[in-house]
Amino acid sequence: MAPILFKLGPLTVHGYGLMVAIGLLACYPILASDARRKGFDQLAGNIPSLYLWMLVAGYIGGKLFYVWTSPADFEHVKATRGFAATLSNGFVFYGSLIFCLPTLWWWLKKRGLPILESLDTVILAAPVMLGLGRVGCFLSGCCHGCRTDSFLAVEFDHGQGLNHFRLHPAQLYETFGCAVVFAILWFWVRYRTKWPGYLTAVYLILYGIERYVVELFRGDSGRGYLIGGGDLQPGDPPGFALSFSQGVSIVAIAAGALWLWKGGGGPAARKRAGKRSSPGR
Repeated sequence: MAPILFKLGPLTVHGYGLMVAIGLLACYPILASDARRKGFDQLAGNIPSLYLWMLVAGYIGGKLFYVWTSPADFEHVKATRGFAATLSNGFVFYGSLIFCLPTLWWWLKKRGLPILESLDTVILAAPVMLGLGRVGCFLSGCCHGCRTDSFLAVEFDHGQGLNHFRLHPAQLYETFGCAVVFAILWFWVRYRTKWPGYLTAVYLILYGIERYVVELFRGDSGRGYLIGGGDLQPGDPPGFALSFSQGVSIVAIAAGALWLWKGGGGPAARKRAGKRSSPGR
């Protein structure tokens, strides 16, 4: 693990920052390809602008949610490394996602693009960016797992959590989970989309499940809990405590399931479709 990969004169290349940059590069052909497939040239031709707005919204949302859910970690970094270090340390993906969605709606509306169909394209970048970003977390030693004797265990000598303890590589678990989510969306769901927003609804369910499971292996106890967690120490398995991210995961799963049920996959939608097709109406 290496929070700082190398230095070139005054330039310091951090592992997390490099992985975010790789994520942006990887997402470009993905977004451009799917946008062109749908005939959305305004989207395919303005990805740099989209990146800029998403980065700003994602940074603000991720940072605010980090300060809200992990105040102890934030204060520790500020006290030991200075306020400037807090600007590059600590983000919450759900916070970034919550801030990015209304910003994306505005950006798409401004260009006259169909909101839900375009969202089904843009959301493909989410698992890619998060999955590669978690590799950056692994290099930095943050978002670490709980203690374990598993053959998968890793040890950090620089991390923001427990050094020289055998821990679950929870960051890489999430990278693997995001890869599975992306593969399902890219190779299967996007070719079977039944109505605008369908892929996004499926993503909410898949990512909610993946994130909930990964949280069971997290050991950075300062990240915030909705239920329990008050007695947990760094490296302790979360047990029956419900983290903030798990709470949001439950909401995401429920929202995605409701969207599928209302949007075209449930009894209510089938009943509406039956009425429209009935003779004499």
